[in-house]
Amino acid sequence: MERMRVCEYCEEPFTLAATGRPPKFCSSTCRKNAWYQARTRQEVALAVTEERRRIADALGLNSGVGGAQ
Repeated sequence: MERMRVCEYCEEPFTLAATGRPPKFCSSTCRKNAWYQARTRQEVALAVTEERRRIADALGLNSGVGGAQ
């Protein structure tokens, strides 16, 4: 009986090899696309955090860092 898994990127089913660590992705293309997607999400999250900090600084909202003023 064939063992199957669903690709974490494209969600298409694929057959697993009989031995070795089971892959998360059906192809190297999906693996690379998933890596680029994760990297982009990290970059966007960092940019949003930096922009929020810049806005808070401009409004003077970061003057009491640590909760006590």
